[in-house]
Amino acid sequence: MSYLAMILVAFLAETPCYSSHDERSKMLKPSLGGTKGPAGNRSSSVGRMNTSSATHSPKPKVFEAHLLWMHIPKTGTSFYLTLQHDQCYDRWPNNTSPESIQVQKGKAFIRGFNCNVETVGHGPLARNIPNYRVVAVFRNPKARIISSYADSMHHEGMSKGSWSLLQDKIRLARERQCKKNKDKGCWFSAGLAVYANDSTTKGCVARTMSGAWCMDDTVVPTQAMADAAVLRIRDFAFVGIFEEWNEMIQKFSRLRGHPPTHVGELDMIHVRPGKYSLGSTACMDGYFDPYDQAIYDAAVTINKERR
Repeated sequence: MSYLAMILVAFLAETPCYSSHDERSKMLKPSLGGTKGPAGNRSSSVGRMNTSSATHSPKPKVFEAHLLWMHIPKTGTSFYLTLQHDQCYDRWPNNTSPESIQVQKGKAFIRGFNCNVETVGHGPLARNIPNYRVVAVFRNPKARIISSYADSMHHEGMSKGSWSLLQDKIRLARERQCKKNKDKGCWFSAGLAVYANDSTTKGCVARTMSGAWCMDDTVVPTQAMADAAVLRIRDFAFVGIFEEWNEMIQKFSRLRGHPPTHVGELDMIHVRPGKYSLGSTACMDGYFDPYDQAIYDAAVTINKERR
């Protein structure tokens, strides 16, 4: 273990801050249309939402282009279902159900059906890709990093050396803080504080939108990168907000020119609900990501402007 890693771990808080299972399972998102948000159990009303007030808006000119999905890690694998339903609605399978969904490599599919929606996956958004083609969902950075940590600690683009060092930091923090407390709560909180505050995990969205991998440790995020990302978002074909999942799906369908009845159960479902609430931020040792927070705040504003 390097001396630097040991110094960083020394700043970790001693008191575990892991929430109980019941607290962790509370929704991150508000209930919309009679259903829970994306991080919770789906109610029986999914797919039978009241869409009588929805309008059939003209298709914006930017939507005439072939769309491309920028999938930032932990911003909604399920959105791939909506994109497929949009682009392949004339071939959408009949008699689909939540049980027919499978997830593979960051995409949610109907088993046996895939219309190959274009996406950069969790990879970089190249600078030469026209902004008017891009569809993206943005998520509160604190919630996203908690989910990233809980889901096998995403580390897209990180070098083997940096990934090994980060794992060592997390292991040392757990050993130090949880020596007399073997429960999973201490284990979770000790690792989260290290993971969330590591320089390689901050600025994921800023890196992605500048043409680098989310956690490319050779690219140092800057305010200039965040500012450029905000300018780029303004020209995106669609800017979705994860915390407004059901409303986002309805809005996307409406802008694409589909009738209200187009939105169904599989559009609203979230195939991999999270288990951790923003209450877990107490475990994050003062976490703040100025770059991704600025991008997220701008995305929220842009989304509201387009309502």
